[in-house]
Amino acid sequence: MLPRLHLHPWDLSTEREDFLVLTTGARFAQLSIFLDGSVSHQTRWFPRWASQWDVAKDETRRSASNGECRFFYSFPWRTPGFMAVNYMTSGEQTNYRTMLLGVQILEQIARHKKSNAIVCQAYSDRLSERLMRRWGYVRHALSIGDNHYIRRLS
Repeated sequence: MLPRLHLHPWDLSTEREDFLVLTTGARFAQLSIFLDGSVSHQTRWFPRWASQWDVAKDETRRSASNGECRFFYSFPWRTPGFMAVNYMTSGEQTNYRTMLLGVQILEQIARHKKSNAIVCQAYSDRLSERLMRRWGYVRHALSIGDNHYIRRLS
């Protein structure tokens, strides 16, 4: 069985070294943040890839429960020093605070792993360029498409 860690409630002001050590050991993982502020981390055998079809299907029929926000991320071998956010999905009543907490936890995991940047591809219309800029992401790899973003960690 793959390791699973559940913390209730999560507080960003305190450094949770045990959580960061467990999460940075995983190459593929799922991070779930719930409406009450609790956090669940699940190591995965394989990455969760997403296509435009998955995003369109998820906008009509949500796969996450109410108030839950899930992030699927990986540390690819071909690009060492980078964290890739492969897929993000949220439930019906997920609020901005829950999503922001997930983004902040992902940043902590990437910094602890000494990553240079976090990269993602934002398909959904709900992830606007303004929101991505607010979270510190800028457009990247314009030759591939206009929805690739990067957040450089310094």
